[in-house]
Amino acid sequence: MPRLSRTALVEQKPEAVFNLVSDVESYPEFLPWCEYGQVEPIDNGIVHATVGISKNGFRKSFVTQNRLYRHERIEMTLVEGPFKYLHGYWDFTPLGVSGCKVSLLLEYQFVGGILGVMTAPVFNRFANQLVDAFSLRAQSLGD
Repeated sequence: MPRLSRTALVEQKPEAVFNLVSDVESYPEFLPWCEYGQVEPIDNGIVHATVGISKNGFRKSFVTQNRLYRHERIEMTLVEGPFKYLHGYWDFTPLGVSGCKVSLLLEYQFVGGILGVMTAPVFNRFANQLVDAFSLRAQSLGD
């Protein structure tokens, strides 16, 4: 099963980066391949997040259930989308007074057939860019 693990050091407090990552509606502002983002509250600290991906005529969306551990961690589990399996988390570890280490871990498996063949390369490219995109966005908001 593919596993993606990325980290970055960001000159922002964990609270600021957590708020950025949990603000799914703002993703289209800085993720060029993100067509839309929606959040539906489910329970205390649990939301369903829908992300629409669009690139060169390819369009797909997926929904995750996100458990929010305020300013520390976001755990994601697949609800619906072009995956057989998707689970992961974001961690926000304080570094000094005003920095943090941002970690993203994703484990995923695509559905079989043509949908999986078409989706895999697009998702892999986007997933690899996520931590960098969020780090750059966090830095720009801090300026």
